[in-house]
Amino acid sequence: MRRISVLTKPAYCVEIQRGLLNHLKEAALPYKNRTVFLLTDWHVWPIYGAFVEEAFGDALVQTYVCPAGETAKSVASFGGVMEAMAEAGLHRDALLLTLGGGVVGDLGGFCAASFLRGIDFLQIPTSLLAAVDASVGGKTAINLHAGKNLCGAFHQPVAVWIDPDVFATLPEEKRLDGVAEMLKTGAIFDVALFNRMAEGLRPNDADLEELLSRCIQYKADVVAKDEKDRGERQLLNFGHTFGHAVEARSGFSLSHGHAVAIGMAMMARACAEKGICPAETKDRIERALQQNGLPIRTEYAAQELLPFVTRDKKIKNESVQLVVMEEPGKARLQPTPLTEVESWLEAGQ
Repeated sequence: MRRISVLTKPAYCVEIQRGLLNHLKEAALPYKNRTVFLLTDWHVWPIYGAFVEEAFGDALVQTYVCPAGETAKSVASFGGVMEAMAEAGLHRDALLLTLGGGVVGDLGGFCAASFLRGIDFLQIPTSLLAAVDASVGGKTAINLHAGKNLCGAFHQPVAVWIDPDVFATLPEEKRLDGVAEMLKTGAIFDVALFNRMAEGLRPNDADLEELLSRCIQYKADVVAKDEKDRGERQLLNFGHTFGHAVEARSGFSLSHGHAVAIGMAMMARACAEKGICPAETKDRIERALQQNGLPIRTEYAAQELLPFVTRDKKIKNESVQLVVMEEPGKARLQPTPLTEVESWLEAGQ
């Protein structure tokens, strides 16, 4: 088992172990005296729900199964979960358990942050994307009609349990969502990690667990230094400002990881166009994405994406923090006036 400490306040541990779901009873022992409320989705529940039911036994008082996909991160879904938690009679010593991908984790985390002004929650991510990104760091949110993740809170889990064996059953599109985030981590922090990801990550590669651990360790280190996302943690948004715009413009028909891949490629092209990085850097990032079967271009024009960028939650003093890439392993923040964003979008086309 690999253990990664996330040194926030309070601190918690990410545990990574193949076959962990088969030994969930042991992991659940410290929580047997808690009242447990499970949030999962229609896709995950039939596959892994029995493991949780058996492990937590009588402590599990209710299971709430929400629709699968980004549409579940809605005000209506949030209200439905909150009402169910209230009807279950949960108190502040209750534990909300999330079993699913990033949508379930984001929704459940925000419900945990909000119910009775905050109860504990524990994450069991079942997608590679959630394991490497959403389950670590305490960002919880739902979407509004105006944009993605505009309503949320910082609320750290008490633990994260990851079983890499579950990723072998993911549809290829879902697996690639996680690969995009792993490649992003290398592009920001670690050229050796980037180069390994640029070779292409396959479902049964022997070093998957090691690569996953490295990505989570980088995120844990950044979150410990900047929990509330006011400085260095914003580097993790490489590809996300433009990617979120592409994702929202598609009506969320395009998956998060694929949108971020496009966002990374757009930013690399814009940086090359504006002289921030050499053309070679742009080419390396595009090749790495394509080697992993990820998209690098969008059908949407700059004018179509602009309204979504100008509603980005990271805007401050009429500027948005763009994450620019000088070379793989070397990224930095660049405050950019909103009046210049359209030119960046055009340069990234």
